Amino acid sequence: MVTGVNELQEREASSAQNGSGMNDYAVQAVPASERKSFLSIVWVNAGYTINLGTIFGGAALAAFLPLNQVFIALLISALLQIALSVPIGAIGAKYGLNSSLLARQSYGKNGAWLIAFSLAVSLGVGWFGWQVALFADTIHALAPGFFLTEKVVACIWGGALMILTATVGFKALSILSFIVVPMMLTFFAFGTVSAIAQSEVSFSQLMTQAPPEFGTLGTGITVAVGLTVAGCLGMADITRYAKTPKQAGISGTLGYLGGALFCQIAGALIYVVSGVLPTGTTPNLIEAMLKLGFGFGCLVMLIAAQWSTNDNNLYSGALGLANIFKIKRPVASVIMGTLGVSIAIAGIQDFFVPFLNILGLVLPPFGGIITSHHFILRPMLKLGYAAEIGDKMSKVNVLALAVTAIAAVASYFLANLAPGAIVGAVVAFVLYAFLGILLSKFGIKYTFGEYTLS
Repeated sequence: MVTGVNELQEREASSAQNGSGMNDYAVQAVPASERKSFLSIVWVNAGYTINLGTIFGGAALAAFLPLNQVFIALLISALLQIALSVPIGAIGAKYGLNSSLLARQSYGKNGAWLIAFSLAVSLGVGWFGWQVALFADTIHALAPGFFLTEKVVACIWGGALMILTATVGFKALSILSFIVVPMMLTFFAFGTVSAIAQSEVSFSQLMTQAPPEFGTLGTGITVAVGLTVAGCLGMADITRYAKTPKQAGISGTLGYLGGALFCQIAGALIYVVSGVLPTGTTPNLIEAMLKLGFGFGCLVMLIAAQWSTNDNNLYSGALGLANIFKIKRPVASVIMGTLGVSIAIAGIQDFFVPFLNILGLVLPPFGGIITSHHFILRPMLKLGYAAEIGDKMSKVNVLALAVTAIAAVASYFLANLAPGAIVGAVVAFVLYAFLGILLSKFGIKYTFGEYTLS
């Protein structure tokens, strides 16, 4: 069994031959020789979280919560996301495996299709499609009245550019992030200061100003978690290239507590100060920026940020699809990208908040199961880690699947007691560990079938 990066050395030659190129180690471990620098991992993670989607998320919260509660919701959600992303990212770095392959350890080979499919649909189709639609809206706001800036046309050529870099793989993501992240940090700092400066009321009044509609803090936390929880579960897709688990953990913390939180606060402030009302459940943030006098250059930077983030979404989604159907990752990228562009043209941006709410309820239990299996059941029950050719794993873990369903249901029905996202993750973590130990003590089998890695 693999126990860390050093033990991967013996497999480097064959792994490099089978995983190199555009397939980007979609179905095997990244060898030690292919690991990237700490700065590269931090930068790609930052490109994942510093984007227009997270700034829209902050604005969406401000549409139904006062700013003081928005900040509380964002901080709590950031801490929960760190609790999910850092362990998953560290495990990915230790074994060099992407998130879909990590899920096999707890769910079994066939059971892991559930999480691979969930990531593929949520990131590679849902998030990708929404951000393509947002990209087209921004292009149209910049230069209306031209054929190439019509929303449908912009969806097509904008989506094609994002598919291109996602198809190339990690190297393209890294290069793009190095270009875009500094631009975005500058923009969000400017946007935050500008919004506060243009406010017609004091900062204390701004913090308690009534939103257009009223919601609960628990709903706000769930929506905030829904913004990036799919990325948390897909963290290993990036950190499998890290040289150590520590590097992976630090990069995830900086990305979610620094990058994402900063973007969301900026979005909330810009939205509240502008006074622009939402369109359905989606904040009209582009109009808000234009109203506050943000110039052409700022919107161009936002377009670049969309590109940087959305190819990450498609990259992770394609890795999941490649693991389900055993197709090449570039092929999966094109398939999912095409589906994403199609739903963008259909108008997915009109259902932003409901989409985030669903993700915030359904996805956290997956993270609870993966971390509970690795940090509780595996050491206590002395379970192996199947990562090398010839290692064996179960085909399906019925307990993991059952607990995931129970936790997702609990997150919905107990949302009045605690934020649904927290309920789902905690119930999955605790219940899976408790039942796994209990069933093992009484000799009750909950994994079935056997699969040999090849």
